[in-house]
Amino acid sequence: MKLFEEDEDLNKYRYGVFVTSSEKLAIDIWRIYRLRAADEGVIKEFKYDFGVEGFCLDEFYPTEAAMTFRALFYNLMEIFSQRFLSEEESTMTLKTLRMKYFMIPAVLGRDGKNIVLRMAVRSLKLKAKIRWIIEQIDKVIPIALHLEGSK
Repeated sequence: MKLFEEDEDLNKYRYGVFVTSSEKLAIDIWRIYRLRAADEGVIKEFKYDFGVEGFCLDEFYPTEAAMTFRALFYNLMEIFSQRFLSEEESTMTLKTLRMKYFMIPAVLGRDGKNIVLRMAVRSLKLKAKIRWIIEQIDKVIPIALHLEGSK
């Protein structure tokens, strides 16, 4: 159903209704709930792109822990996207990023005294990008991993 369908100026807007027992001003109610507008999209993105769903558990504290983990994970992905990805890559879905950067077969091993991460990446461009990302992370959190052939 379209509201104000006959009015060209008004029919292009989306309308919503909030029913509440709160005594706050309507504008304050709108401001509070407007902040939650993107939540559904984030939940769908986690559900379909990362398979993170079913966090509503039988008791409050496990549910709170699951939601906290989800929020932490989302924030880590946002930081990863903003800090390490190009503008074009930062608009990719979580599913695409997962397949590109997180689903790479690898073996942690040794080369003499050094710990090395041997990754199954053929593309030299992607290998260089992953090496750069690991080096940037290592500057913040030293992880003592060295990619094979990085010297």
